[in-house]
Amino acid sequence: MNEEKTPAQAPKKKSKVGCCIGLSVFGLLLLGVVFYYVIGPFGLGLDLFGNQAKMDKVVDEALQRGAERQYTYAQPSTQAKTRTVDCSKLFKFSKLPRNNPLCVNLYNATAQDLQTKIDSGKYDRIVVYGDNIIMDAPSALASYTDMGTRIYNVAKFSDLVTLPKLMGLFGISNLKDMSFGIAPYKAIFYRVSTLGEGASVCGIWPDGEKISSCAIGDGMTIISDRIIAPEDNASVRFNAASAPTNMYYFIKFPTNCYTDDIFIHETTHNLISYSGQVPKWFNEQTAGFVGRVGPEEVCGANTLEKFRTKVDGKEVKNYTPVKFLGIFPAAETSHDYPESTCNQGVLTQWYRYLNEGGNWPSQFKTFFTDMRNSNPAVDSDAGIKQFLLSEDKDSQAATFVNSKCQ
Repeated sequence: MNEEKTPAQAPKKKSKVGCCIGLSVFGLLLLGVVFYYVIGPFGLGLDLFGNQAKMDKVVDEALQRGAERQYTYAQPSTQAKTRTVDCSKLFKFSKLPRNNPLCVNLYNATAQDLQTKIDSGKYDRIVVYGDNIIMDAPSALASYTDMGTRIYNVAKFSDLVTLPKLMGLFGISNLKDMSFGIAPYKAIFYRVSTLGEGASVCGIWPDGEKISSCAIGDGMTIISDRIIAPEDNASVRFNAASAPTNMYYFIKFPTNCYTDDIFIHETTHNLISYSGQVPKWFNEQTAGFVGRVGPEEVCGANTLEKFRTKVDGKEVKNYTPVKFLGIFPAAETSHDYPESTCNQGVLTQWYRYLNEGGNWPSQFKTFFTDMRNSNPAVDSDAGIKQFLLSEDKDSQAATFVNSKCQ
């Protein structure tokens, strides 16, 4: 079981092998928005504190998702359309109940079918399965009367948009070769949980805050129930180790992009594990990176917006997140940031490698595809360093990394 956590996303949430949420999501988001827009990076001015109308407008606009976009859904396989799964044979956490679930093939049901079953009051969990995912969600949450639609939209989008896009980022065409043994077929299993349920498996932070989401191995993932409440956006702040160097931006999810940064982060952990057993710090920083820039790959261009960057205290322009992270020492994207100067150097060069050619998704795909094909020993600090330098064609890469590893 991975015991990993991800730091707050400026300043909204924390996580473990992914992300977690403490307190009220809305409350933390509201605080994040106030900080982010009022006293944060974009300098809208402290005068907003004295102008309630302006304040209300800023908060309202920040909380709203972006306009709908057109998405191309992959076609489910014939196997997915005809598959039947017995819920009684699915993996079940001893600490998390699933007493009388409705088990449904995603492609033999509609949102209305799910809602009708939910309204009957017979089922405590709704388990939907497709090509790449099995999603086990609560049949009811106090705030929502449209759980059927919410579960259906998220499950279908996850199965036919989010997973294919993230798999493509890793150069993975399907999950058939993955060593996941918890499902009757090769899939990533998402248990959608409340904060209390998630923390019973994922744990508690040292400060006592509950951890809602975690990837625990074998494709098994606890995911916050925020995934079925897609009203939330996310603010992101990178603080480089060499302050005052930092970057701020906002993830503006389109209304019909049924995913979030936590889901992307946790899924990335599962896909990293398919490619190789990398050191914990590299695994977590990479998942943190994809969780913070991956929404643009899943939801489309300009999902990341309103960038502001300072380097050595001065405002700079035209910095992408990848370019910014290549400043030494690289900024933290998650917990388990490497303590050694050598590993920090490797991490910095990793981001510089991704930035080569200006196409980080292509570099990312090549890196993890080559890792799977060559099966190098990358589970140690020395191993991941050696593999990175073997992949990086920059003549200065070895000089830079070795200078940090003396």
